[in-house]
Amino acid sequence: MSTPTPADVRKQIKAGQTDPLYLLIGEDEEEKSNLAAEFQNAIEVDLRPFNVQRVYGDDTTIGAVLDAARTFPMLSPRRMVIVLRAEHLLVPKRESETTKRELDDFRAFVQAPEPHASVVLVA
Repeated sequence: MSTPTPADVRKQIKAGQTDPLYLLIGEDEEEKSNLAAEFQNAIEVDLRPFNVQRVYGDDTTIGAVLDAARTFPMLSPRRMVIVLRAEHLLVPKRESETTKRELDDFRAFVQAPEPHASVVLVA
């Protein structure tokens, strides 16, 4: 499988057929920011407070992101969980049993993501 381009991802968003997991990486910060905003804009404005969660990787935990992804959408077919500065989330500040367990939970999530949510990691 080839890596989708930003144009490919935009087509998926426009068609309402987003995948459960995205990793937006690269040097172009503006492009990543714009693409993350397009994921948010895929949800109707009135339903965004219930179905869009934007968090920063250095202000949250993997457990909180997974909980958000496991929450069912309200009056919408999909929920968007957007993690900005995701590199801070995926590289723990210090090793502990909790961080090890959360990383194991994240690995399991990657193998079997929630079908009703799109988790967008922007790093």
